[in-house]
Amino acid sequence: MNERLNRAVKYMLDILFYAGILIEILMPGLLKKLFLRHDFLLAYGTDGTKQIILPYYILKLVCIMAAGVFALLILYELRSMMNTVVEGDCFVEKNVVSLHRMGRYAIVTAAVMLISNLTAPTLTALAVMAVFIIAGLFSLVLAGVFERAVRYKQENDLTI
Repeated sequence: MNERLNRAVKYMLDILFYAGILIEILMPGLLKKLFLRHDFLLAYGTDGTKQIILPYYILKLVCIMAAGVFALLILYELRSMMNTVVEGDCFVEKNVVSLHRMGRYAIVTAAVMLISNLTAPTLTALAVMAVFIIAGLFSLVLAGVFERAVRYKQENDLTI
């Protein structure tokens, strides 16, 4: 059962990674449609037409795309870690490095969301920031735990 679950999670991470790349590519157009559809940060021209306030759109776009890149980097590291889990050897130095990276990526993502939140604050953005801060800190703590486990494993391997 565990092996099937591990492979299912690995497959799910693969799908999320490639879907994320597609969404990242489509983001400029998707965000523009979202702005226009929901009257988000719009101005109205003298003729009554909707116009996106360009500086806000550009800031939101840059922040969302930057957060997307860091989310993709986190998914990449998770996929790398799941490979070691599927192979049956998860307590390796490579996973410690991945956990450190994921922690930093998550905290940077929270910072990017904070910048994005300056133009149009929302509770959702605050919740996302909180989740990424907690995930980042948790990842850094797990890196320390994994580092200790790798050290014990290496000592044990030398004993045998």
